[in-house]
Amino acid sequence: MFKSFRWRELFSAGVWMCALWVALFYISLPSVAVVTAALGGLGYGAGCWLNGSRLRTPAVLLLAAGAALVVFFGSSILCDSWGLAAALGAAQAWTLSQCIFWGGLAALMTAALRFVSGRYPSFITAEMVIVVLLLASPLASHRQGAINRPQFLVDPLWAAMIDPVPVLFALGALAAAFLVILQNGRRTRRASVLDLLLLFVLIGGIYSFLPARKLLDVELKDPSGGGSAADKKRKAEEEKRRQAQAAKGEKPSDGLKSEAEDEMPLDQQPDQDKPKQRPVAIVLLQDDYDPPQGGYYFRQTAFSQYNGLRLVADTTGHSDVDLLTDYPSATTHIPSTVPESSPFHKRIHTFTAMVEAHNKPFTLVDGRSAEPEENPNPNQFVRAYGADSLAMSAAYTDLFNLKAGDPAWSADVWKHYTEIPADPRYKKQAEACVAKLPPRYRGSDFARAVACKLYLDQIAIYTTRARHEGYKDPVAHYLFVDHRGYCVHQAHAAVYLFRALGLPARVGAGYYSDARNRGNGSAVLLRSGDAHAWPEVYLKDAGWVILDIAPAKSLDHNEEKPDPDLQRMLGELARKKKGLPKGDPATSWFDLQAIIRFAVWGCLYLLLGSVVVAFVGVYVIKFVRRFEPLWASSARMPVAALRSALDQLSEVGLRRRYGEGRLEFARRIGVEPLEPLTDLHLGVTLGRDGRAASKELLQLREAVHQHIARRFPWWRRLLGFLHPLSWWDSR
Repeated sequence: MFKSFRWRELFSAGVWMCALWVALFYISLPSVAVVTAALGGLGYGAGCWLNGSRLRTPAVLLLAAGAALVVFFGSSILCDSWGLAAALGAAQAWTLSQCIFWGGLAALMTAALRFVSGRYPSFITAEMVIVVLLLASPLASHRQGAINRPQFLVDPLWAAMIDPVPVLFALGALAAAFLVILQNGRRTRRASVLDLLLLFVLIGGIYSFLPARKLLDVELKDPSGGGSAADKKRKAEEEKRRQAQAAKGEKPSDGLKSEAEDEMPLDQQPDQDKPKQRPVAIVLLQDDYDPPQGGYYFRQTAFSQYNGLRLVADTTGHSDVDLLTDYPSATTHIPSTVPESSPFHKRIHTFTAMVEAHNKPFTLVDGRSAEPEENPNPNQFVRAYGADSLAMSAAYTDLFNLKAGDPAWSADVWKHYTEIPADPRYKKQAEACVAKLPPRYRGSDFARAVACKLYLDQIAIYTTRARHEGYKDPVAHYLFVDHRGYCVHQAHAAVYLFRALGLPARVGAGYYSDARNRGNGSAVLLRSGDAHAWPEVYLKDAGWVILDIAPAKSLDHNEEKPDPDLQRMLGELARKKKGLPKGDPATSWFDLQAIIRFAVWGCLYLLLGSVVVAFVGVYVIKFVRRFEPLWASSARMPVAALRSALDQLSEVGLRRRYGEGRLEFARRIGVEPLEPLTDLHLGVTLGRDGRAASKELLQLREAVHQHIARRFPWWRRLLGFLHPLSWWDSR
């Protein structure tokens, strides 16, 4: 067995043992996990022995399958055995059956995989995949940014005021190292310990010096240059849509975002390739606020300019100036459309910590100012900023007396906010909605907008699978033909109806969170699935008022609510661990990245120091050998003089061949003083009678030096003199 077991495969066996222990620790007893890991390591060794045997592959696999059946049924029988439970106790009997079940299967699995991958190297990939699954199984619940899971690992860290994010990234780096070790242990040539050391230094350096959040921002591209799979899918959908438009004789439109205009395509559903509920940001409400709309709207952008096909972001620079376009680097004032003394709004201060990078910030509508804030946790958050907002606090019934638009607007601004397609059906439908109002409300601009909203609430069928490709006006197709759509279709339809009545309106976009998801805390978790678009109508003295559509019917499954534990944890991280003042030892006693960074720097300095010491050491050895005759004793002089001469010859490339005698070497190279110097050295070392005078030895050494000087140019001798290892091959 040991003949077939290469000792470097101990690393691979250790990786298997760690993977089995990690996987079983979460689903079984700790003692069962230890036994399973041990038996898995023994199984790996058995697989190495089987690989070196003459047994046929089918016979070994059939034997393993039969043994697996025996283990499975045998453990079940033991678990149900009354006699074993009576002898050992119920708990001990169950533990024994679990050890037999998991340990036996682990031993058989590792033995079979090692045997098969040894016979067929292509199965090494299967071996590595299974190790990955075993290592990742306890952390599967951590996917999509759920840093509060797995609870068995995160809860103790959080209770000790340790940020779990660096720990989880460290586990990922360790798993990557394990996989490389596993592959390295299967190499046919001699494995290098230095390779493993450099591997750990590399992984440790990446982990400790690269901010943890940057690891999440890495996007894998197609090495052929074709872009990611999602990019290819989007481009294929765009090309398909343009071909459909061309087939109908319509002018093809580009649904991709361009530099000239920031578009929200109406005939594309959201990207289904991305996780829908990945955390995007955590917002802390620093003032008590219950929104009358039932939810929190965080405006990021707006679409108000009609370009003949759809609504796009304003390109004139004269409209939609109430948006925060860039992350603040200093206190930034936002020209809000809401008067400072508005009786319909309440001032709210928010603190936003971005979990993912965004090209544009967002504020609780309507934002008044924003300022940069210190990132409370760079491992978890990309950046942070604060904002002051005037949020709607009045009931909608209080707005019925307000007029739409602003008398100070120019004719161009009015046209900008009221322009729609030249389709008479919009005006006809909007007037039909108004006709259903009681007569006393028909003169109210806001009541007329509410009437259109209520109509859309009734007819709208929510689904993200709706497609309106190839139509000249996708909004008309949605509103008058197929009422299935999602928030983008609903918002555009509402804005077109508002504008058909002469009411200035636009589409707002950003994120929406149901107020019920907030719970009793002050943190609002925004996820990627909370991205939303809504219609807004402009009222004098109230600014842009949201009139969101609430479809009466939905064909999609209800979205899952935010994880309250994750919301609480991110909120605490954003508060800089509330309850502990900044700089408190309890918040900083454990910094895993700092520890690993210190270890990596220590290894680098140790490596650099070793190189410097080795570099200086070889020169010291070189010069000691070269100039030892100047201070050597008479007894030491024969050895020192000959070695100094041989080192000088080695510097210019004259060295003894393997098996060549010293006198033969002296005669071959034709350096006359070397032969008597060698003879004197041999006479002393071989114990012949006679002594060599130190003065004579020094003269012969100097004669060798003069011979080299006459025979070789100065630059060749200088290069040899500076070569630190020229003495290495001197014999």
